[in-house]
Amino acid sequence: MQKKKIMVRGICCLFLVLLGIFLQQNPHSIYASEQKEERAIKLNKFELGEDAKEEFCPEISYSEEGNMKISFQTTDQKEGEYPVSVFENTKQELSGYAGVNIKVKNSAEHVKGNVLFSTQKGNVLVLEDDVPVILKQNGTYHTEKVDYGAFSIPANFEGEIYIPFSSFTKGDKAEREELERGIYGLGFTLVAPEKKQISVEFQSVSFIPKTENEIFYFT
Repeated sequence: MQKKKIMVRGICCLFLVLLGIFLQQNPHSIYASEQKEERAIKLNKFELGEDAKEEFCPEISYSEEGNMKISFQTTDQKEGEYPVSVFENTKQELSGYAGVNIKVKNSAEHVKGNVLFSTQKGNVLVLEDDVPVILKQNGTYHTEKVDYGAFSIPANFEGEIYIPFSSFTKGDKAEREELERGIYGLGFTLVAPEKKQISVEFQSVSFIPKTENEIFYFT
C-alpha cells in the first residue's frame, strides 16, 4: 500500500515533465475579452502523452456530440499505479472566471485523476495535495481532496466535477493573475491500479464566471 502511495505522489511531477515534452511551442499573446458567460471549449484535438504506453492499449475517441473518451487497461500489469495523460492546445483568456466545470461519465472502474493548465507564460498549474475538488451527481454535492497527486472519480460516476481556480494556485496571487491572463493548453491524467479496464468520457469542459460561482462555496 505504501508503495502505491509513493507512486501516485510522483504522478504530479511526471505530469509536468510530460507536458513540457508535448508542448514545445512559445506561448502567444492572449487578448482580454469582455465575454463573461459560461464558456465551453471543444474537446477534439487531444493527443496521448508519453506515459500512455502501448501495453496499456490507450485510446482517445470522439462522439458525434463532441465528447472525448479515454480508454486503457492495466490487466497485465503488476501491483502499482499506472497513469495515462492526454493534452490539447487551446488558447483561452480567463479574466473574470472563477473555475472550471468538467462533465464526466466513468463507465468502468474507480479511477483517480488530475487536471492541468499551461499558462500564457509557459508555466504549468496542476492540482496539488489537499486542495478541494467538488463532485456533483444526481443533485448531490461532495468535496474530494487531492491526495498523493490525484482525486478520486468513483466507479459508475456520471456527473460534474467543479474545480475553483484557487485549487490550482493555492492562494498565490501571482499564479492566480497568471492563470486569469490566459491558458494555451489543457491536460488530464487518469491513474488506475493493476488489473483494471478504464473508460472515462469527458462530455464537456466549461469555465464558470465569477458572477456565477456559488458552487465554489461548497469548498
